[in-house]
Amino acid sequence: DDVDVASITDADTCYEACAAKKDCVASIFDTNIFGNRCRLLTSCLSMEEANVIVPCLDCNAQRKCSTCPQITYTAGSTVIHWICEASDSIYENPLPEGTTCTPTHMCDSLETPVPEEIECKNIDGTGSWVDTAKPDEAIQNPDTSLEATCSCGELIIKGDPGTNLFCEDDTVQPNENGDWVIKAGKCDMVCDGSVFIPIECKFGTGPNVGWNINFEGTDSPLPEGTTCFACSISSCDATTPSTAAASSTAAATTPTTTKPEGPPK
Repeated sequence: DDVDVASITDADTCYEACAAKKDCVASIFDTNIFGNRCRLLTSCLSMEEANVIVPCLDCNAQRKCSTCPQITYTAGSTVIHWICEASDSIYENPLPEGTTCTPTHMCDSLETPVPEEIECKNIDGTGSWVDTAKPDEAIQNPDTSLEATCSCGELIIKGDPGTNLFCEDDTVQPNENGDWVIKAGKCDMVCDGSVFIPIECKFGTGPNVGWNINFEGTDSPLPEGTTCFACSISSCDATTPSTAAASSTAAATTPTTTKPEGPPK
């Protein structure tokens, strides 16, 4: 669109007129036989698309750049985070148009997988994060859709006599069978008041998350498919062989464990 040239005397003033219009993406200032001319563009076109044969050698053009909002960091050992090509973090500052970011992990447990790459693009005059595989669609609610939490699946902690469980999520309570069912996060299992075993759902070396235990400072992943863990070697025997093997890990290490100095926190 051409604008009133009476107030447009240079390229900077022309760009200011563009900046004041939400749907303007670029300004072009030049001079022809009629005097100064300022054009405000609502889309960027190539010479071929604009049906221009001879390039404008005296045009002074400026493109309005947009920024995409920073997103809120969600803490957690199974939360997917984002690393961007810019030196700034997506969690600290709005990032300029054209910035691309990739996820720290991918996982199979999400109903809607996160994009393999996102980019900051100008959509209808507003900076928006888009999936590079769907460049014309703004990602809705990036705080929640990008900061996705992967799940390890349910793990039953058998409520045997002398077993106690303390979890970061204080809503985890014994069920009607006296067992605990955990799906994510970190818990501490205590056996007979002397065996202290942290259990955590977290990322490993592969793309997916899994249950890990820490014994005497060493992390050990539970076998894939494990659904039960216990202080006693026989408590999970009624389930699958893989879960019984998992419970054996805790039981076999019990005799060599020293009593912790204080109660778990």
